[in-house]
Amino acid sequence: MNVMQIPKVLENVKSKLFGLTLTPEQLHFIRQERRPNSEYASLAQCQREIQWQESLFHQFNIAYLDTTRISIEEISAIILNRCGLKRQLYG
Repeated sequence: MNVMQIPKVLENVKSKLFGLTLTPEQLHFIRQERRPNSEYASLAQCQREIQWQESLFHQFNIAYLDTTRISIEEISAIILNRCGLKRQLYG
């Protein structure tokens, strides 16, 4: 987390990236289920990680969405809309 750069393998496709985030409180809740009362699950750690992540998105101009309170269907519709893409059904 100390490095503010995206992986080299993603540099050439940066314009296609779309980030997903959530609130530190929601991340804390999820991690408490996995590793109760650990540093990994601490609210302070979750806050640091989300802040770092959102800073990275801003620095590299990567669009992102807070997914804390929305369904997977809403997430996909918002991403398609923001990216100017049309949904295609196959079958």
